[in-house]
Amino acid sequence: MPVPAMMPLLCALPAMAQSTDNEPTGALPTAASSASSDTSTASADGAACDAEVEALRNRVRALEQAIDELEQDESGPAITEVPLDLETRINGWGAITLENYEGQPVGFRLDEMVLRYAANLDRRMQFSSEVAFEPAELGVNLDVETMELTIRAHEALRITAGRVHLPISYWAGTAFHGAYRFLPVSPPKVLALEDDGGGFMPMHLTGVELTGTMPVGFWTANYAVGTANGRSPYVGGIAQAGDWSWGKAVYGRFWIESPGGLLVGVGGYYDDVDPGDAPPDSDLALLPRFTETIGTVQLVYTGVIDFRTEHFVFMHDDAVNVGGYAILGVPVGSTTPYLGAEYVELDDTSPLIAIGGQESEEKGYLGIRYDLGLRIALKLQGDVIHQGGDVGGAGHVQLAAGF
Repeated sequence: MPVPAMMPLLCALPAMAQSTDNEPTGALPTAASSASSDTSTASADGAACDAEVEALRNRVRALEQAIDELEQDESGPAITEVPLDLETRINGWGAITLENYEGQPVGFRLDEMVLRYAANLDRRMQFSSEVAFEPAELGVNLDVETMELTIRAHEALRITAGRVHLPISYWAGTAFHGAYRFLPVSPPKVLALEDDGGGFMPMHLTGVELTGTMPVGFWTANYAVGTANGRSPYVGGIAQAGDWSWGKAVYGRFWIESPGGLLVGVGGYYDDVDPGDAPPDSDLALLPRFTETIGTVQLVYTGVIDFRTEHFVFMHDDAVNVGGYAILGVPVGSTTPYLGAEYVELDDTSPLIAIGGQESEEKGYLGIRYDLGLRIALKLQGDVIHQGGDVGGAGHVQLAAGF
């Protein structure tokens, strides 16, 4: 009952108690004696009532303060007091593939094993990295794929420094490594790494970028802009220990996403590839100076179907090269049949293409993915490949896992 509502009752209690104490047990007071008692004790009762009310008010205040302190204790420790080890996440991916290319023996191929580590350093800073163990003929190569230190000033402004995947590509920014994370058994040819004849694009960048997410009605708008060392002057190299050129690459990507799983985006990249004073290398060819300009567009829908497509135009000086891919999957429970196509059309006058020795290629494939468990999938895929005027086929059986 609220304190104000209790006041009349509290004031009446002393008088009632006094009256009761003055009467013999079982006897009722007469009207005259009751009136006399009320008159003689009125002033004393009023003073006593005020004192008791004030005492009760003090007790209520003390109880309210105790309740507030109890609620604060039950709310848990402050965010800054949460141990950092509770904010650490480690996961990874690996796969093994049995495959056969037309005219070649059937063989097992061990895919790269990727470990990803991420930790919240405090409420606004995060560190993450991906380390890949890449099987080779004579051993296993260790490669730091990404290393990112991010400061989150706001959801609309995050600052990242370190080594990142080419942010203008949807695939490179979401699931570049780890066969478990995508439908086909391998990434599209257009996203080949730098150690594959220099690749077609600089897939790894070392620099600083700004990213952010902003609500636009029911949609979200996203951006990524940055500057980096750009392409290494060595074919197959990555400019991560410094840069031989005074100029820096600049890039940007903008995309919007709907709550229903639709994504539409565009991106661009520009760099003046300049070997500068880079000395000749006995293992890697040295590139001449040229400008590199890349444009890309992406369309993704992940709902009742899984559809992803990206297309690129990458120019080296005046040489125009194009490439892209499209993948369509239809999930049915744990099973996802899928089909895809990819292409790379190259201009031999490009200095990178001429030195790297890459060839134009078109490929179509049909496959099925079955999720055996929560973090393991079995894929069966058949390819038809057209390269250099020849048409061939390939088959793959892949067991891919994530943890």
